[in-house]
Amino acid sequence: MLTKAAQGLRGLLTAERVALFGILALGAWIRLSHLSVAHFQIDQAKLIQHAWALAHQGVFPTYFYALSAGYSNFPLTLYLDALPLRLVDSVYAVLVFHIGANLLAAGLCWWFTRRYWGARAAALASFVYVCAPWAILYSRRIWTNSLMPPFVMIWAIACVLTFHERRPRWLALAWAAAWLLLQLHAGGVIFLVITLVLMLWQRQWDGWHYALLGSVAGLLPALPWLYAHLFGPAALYLERMPYASGGGLHYNPQPLVEFLTASNLANFYRGLGWEALQARLAPLQVAEPFWLLAFGGAALFILWRARRRGRIPERVLALWLFTPLIFGFVSRRSYTLVYYLPLLPAPMIALSVALERLRAQRRWLAGLLTLAVSALCVLNLWAVFVGYDFVANGQQRGDHTLWAAGGGTPLGAQLAIAAAAQASIASGAAAETLVLVRPLLQMEHEMTAAAFHFHLRGQPTRMVDTVRTHRVFPAAAAALLLDENNTALPDAYAGRAEAIATNAPYTLYLLPAGSAPTPQFPLLGRPGYANGLRLLGYDALRCDGNWQLHWTPGSPGKGGEHVHFFVHLLDASDEGLGQSDLRTYDYWEWRAGDHIVTAFDFGQELGGLPIETLRVGLYYYSDETKAVGSNISALDELGRPWLYAIDIPFGGACSP
Repeated sequence: MLTKAAQGLRGLLTAERVALFGILALGAWIRLSHLSVAHFQIDQAKLIQHAWALAHQGVFPTYFYALSAGYSNFPLTLYLDALPLRLVDSVYAVLVFHIGANLLAAGLCWWFTRRYWGARAAALASFVYVCAPWAILYSRRIWTNSLMPPFVMIWAIACVLTFHERRPRWLALAWAAAWLLLQLHAGGVIFLVITLVLMLWQRQWDGWHYALLGSVAGLLPALPWLYAHLFGPAALYLERMPYASGGGLHYNPQPLVEFLTASNLANFYRGLGWEALQARLAPLQVAEPFWLLAFGGAALFILWRARRRGRIPERVLALWLFTPLIFGFVSRRSYTLVYYLPLLPAPMIALSVALERLRAQRRWLAGLLTLAVSALCVLNLWAVFVGYDFVANGQQRGDHTLWAAGGGTPLGAQLAIAAAAQASIASGAAAETLVLVRPLLQMEHEMTAAAFHFHLRGQPTRMVDTVRTHRVFPAAAAALLLDENNTALPDAYAGRAEAIATNAPYTLYLLPAGSAPTPQFPLLGRPGYANGLRLLGYDALRCDGNWQLHWTPGSPGKGGEHVHFFVHLLDASDEGLGQSDLRTYDYWEWRAGDHIVTAFDFGQELGGLPIETLRVGLYYYSDETKAVGSNISALDELGRPWLYAIDIPFGGACSP
């Protein structure tokens, strides 16, 4: 028995397996280190929130958020990420799941390269892959794209088994993987195209029934998406996001350069001491020409080899290398580094194959180049750790300008401040958390504010928009969570809210109950509207055109309509002297008992105007793009100018 055990141990400890285990261990170490500085932003928050609802509440998602391309995303990633959340209710469980998928791709890369080009090529390809900066950083990002590499490797293996080893049943797996890749990211369409080209190129006429079988299997997770778009609430042809269009198309190779090297890694961080970080990583730019020549030369070598009959693995690899280059054609407003994720780990395999071929002719040169590649891989790992340390040190110093790689505050800071907010509610000091945000666009909040929908799940939480000049004072005490990257504490809260916790860019304040300001001119009887909104009072009208109204909310609009204030300045003959319109409601923004102070800007000097009346009213508008800035004269689309207006007599002059 001992003899058999020793023989089994020797079998496990072959040089090849030791190398593979060592490479995977290295990859795991670099990816699992400093998880608290991982990227976590609005896309990650949306994804994990839906996956958590599926895992713990049984809320089955049929589609995901709208993409810039103009359609709602497939739910495949939500289904996959619900698996680790079902086992461990933690954001770190999903992070480790994505890292595990990336390491699985590294193992499959070794198997694929070992089978067709030998053990040395396999060791080098998988080593370069686990050391590649963006393979590392994207593996630590909870994103649909970051799950692509293992499916790409499954696709590549199935294609070569089908077309090279003449095992047509594997064509079903190739088509299934290609359809799943499309559901992970639109860039996955290239694998459908490549598989079809390979079938035509290799005259694989007898494999169509396997292609059909694989397509049916691969499209099963997309059936809920299809149903939602045909019969449900999702729209198949949404208007493109405003940031995704314009500027025309041009070819931009820079993202590909940055994807293959660590030379510009510092550009993806931000914070105090960034210049020192950039100077520290600047020497890596010397290696950029080497990497580009190495990867480019290897790709051309694979293309040259693919022309010969019988070189099916090289043909698969050549198509895999060159088809993603179409993503270099981009809008001038777009940045496409993420679109090169389908390349992984093809450049690394091509490089190792080229060096293995060179070894047969120039052993000394191949050895020298392999040593150089290995040394530069070590430098890439060093650069990644320098980035980790930059974020970790900035978080420890409380740097409020800090960004993790790719944008967004580090995950650890978010979790720490969320824990402080939860503790304030658990202790009874606060009844809810108000996350103060400053949106860049209407469809999403800037930076990481929306991440707190997940971090504070199960706790009373709402977002308060600091741009629209509404200041909310809840009836009960509240915790104010401020991301100093995103906004500044509004003046209305200064002197009323006390800081109780900080962590890097975040500060948590406690706003006591009853802290709402008293209007300078209270309105007796609290005049109101049909939807329950009531006016509490107002402050002095300033001559520079600014005015503050105090109110408490009612019901929001129905059927997707937005509720807007309008304020008219009228003379004695009810002729308009000025107007200001402002959205009153988002669907989730206000709650009963809130005291809200809204600032209006009339955009003109008011001194000397014969103002007799302040007419305050509401109107509903479903198409806000037409409402904002259109200067609606009286009220809503039905032309009801009096039922929704309240006249406030104005008997004095404006204040300086």
